[in-house]
Amino acid sequence: TASLSHEIRNPLSSIKMNLQILNGNKKITGNDKRRVDISVSEVIRLEQILNQLLDFAKPLQLNLKPCNIYIILNSYIELLEMKFKEKNLNVVTTIEDEPPTLTADGEKLGQAFINILINAIESSDPFGKICVTFKKIIHQNLEYAGVQIDDEGSGFDEKDKEEIFKPFFTRKTKGIGLGLANVKRIIDVHNGFVRAKKNNNKGASFLIMLPLGNN
Repeated sequence: TASLSHEIRNPLSSIKMNLQILNGNKKITGNDKRRVDISVSEVIRLEQILNQLLDFAKPLQLNLKPCNIYIILNSYIELLEMKFKEKNLNVVTTIEDEPPTLTADGEKLGQAFINILINAIESSDPFGKICVTFKKIIHQNLEYAGVQIDDEGSGFDEKDKEEIFKPFFTRKTKGIGLGLANVKRIIDVHNGFVRAKKNNNKGASFLIMLPLGNN
């Protein structure tokens, strides 16, 4: 999978670069420019699929360092600012308990957070709200740092609750169903848990729990 992804990535990068050069040509206007824009967008989507395949194919090797999940998650919220603005989505952050410093791989945790945030954006209707809550959780007499991400989107069928973290499971018309599978892999290797539930009113809720002091 990794070899094939690399072989596909090289010509894709060349195609994208040439399309972007064409897109800067002022002679290309109207429907022709729109076609180029669509082509660039689709190449970017293919690159994202390849990245998901590569993340899933390669073994997870953790680079453990002290990190703060509040700082990590907020940096990715800032990174996705334009995507939130495209749908006029409001992001509300609540700190019920101050997130402590964890020994973890901050980059890998960032990948998990961004996958859930992108899911929330894609499933949300315009002018909706995404809530991020930081809290401490006691589970089986152990303390965990918890991050809960709630959206007001389309949610998921209750019958799919046990399936959504499995590789290649998806109900979307686009995508290959590796985003949440990668989330689970990353959280599992940190000895944590990720839970999903359908909200009573609207949307979905994802809870990530990371162990304190014993990871």
